[in-house]
Amino acid sequence: MDPQERKRRLSDQAFRDAYEKHRGNVHAIQEELGCSRPTVYRRRKKLRLGNVGLPPPATGSVDLLGLIPKPDPNHIHRKVEDLINSALSTLWAISLVGDAGTGKTKIVKQIAAQLRLPFLRIPCDSTVEFSDFLGSYQLSGMSTVFVEGLLIQVMRVPSIILFDEFNALDPSKSFLIHQLLDSRCVFVKEANRTYQMHDGCRIFLAGNPPGNGYAVPPATAPLLNRVLCIELPPFSSEEVAQVLRKAHPQLDANISRKLIHFYEDVQRLVKEQKVNARISIRNMVMFGDMYRLTNDVPQSLSASFLDGILLTDDSETRDSCRRIAEATFGNQWSTRSS
Repeated sequence: MDPQERKRRLSDQAFRDAYEKHRGNVHAIQEELGCSRPTVYRRRKKLRLGNVGLPPPATGSVDLLGLIPKPDPNHIHRKVEDLINSALSTLWAISLVGDAGTGKTKIVKQIAAQLRLPFLRIPCDSTVEFSDFLGSYQLSGMSTVFVEGLLIQVMRVPSIILFDEFNALDPSKSFLIHQLLDSRCVFVKEANRTYQMHDGCRIFLAGNPPGNGYAVPPATAPLLNRVLCIELPPFSSEEVAQVLRKAHPQLDANISRKLIHFYEDVQRLVKEQKVNARISIRNMVMFGDMYRLTNDVPQSLSASFLDGILLTDDSETRDSCRRIAEATFGNQWSTRSS
């Protein structure tokens, strides 16, 4: 093979195409590109295509390739992501701390999408039963067999696992997370077996600061000595503007500017009055979707944010936010846009 042809066959685009075509199969990529196994792994790491070799689904298992999320087209890169990406090169679990609406879940899912890794989110509310994620005995013919649960299947391959709102977890149920953080393995009593986490699996924890819905119970606090903690600040005005430009490039500049002012004032109200009416970047994108369909500011803002306040606060808080909207949008709030 002449040098020019070899250079073409080993170009970044050629490698991406081969990786996608063969779904990460190392041997098939070697055969097509004519390179060594170490070269495949080096290029995969360089291009951040995720780890290769996800097994095909077995009986009673899910197709792990189906758990790889798609990249968010409206995602903007935030400075804090550089720190998170650096932390990914260690085996430490990563705890993301931030108010509701700061993108904790979204940023972890986006990392999984960028690395092309399966993503599993486990909500740590009062109803969670970790045994459901570990596995159970199921009938197979005339006998019963132990079928590994989703957590066991995902943790044994390169993947991203998120324990969401972990500081809302009942301390009596925190044993599973302790095992994973202490030894990167978990013992499943029903199977009488210890399952080891894959070196390419990364654990994330996400939680709200005390006073914003949850506090860290004493039994859960020791977890924080086993993780890298990274704070996610609220989206800045410029970041909100970037998201709106990406998601809704046709949105009127005047509407967009006033929407950002509304976002800032509601953030200020939440901080000063200690209410739960968290406004997020998602609310801003939903406003744009509704405004494109209705061309009506009050309807769009009510559907995307204001009416939802009744699920977290009282009508007084919603009225306060309505007054902010009226002062911000002026005539566009009191009359329908033409």
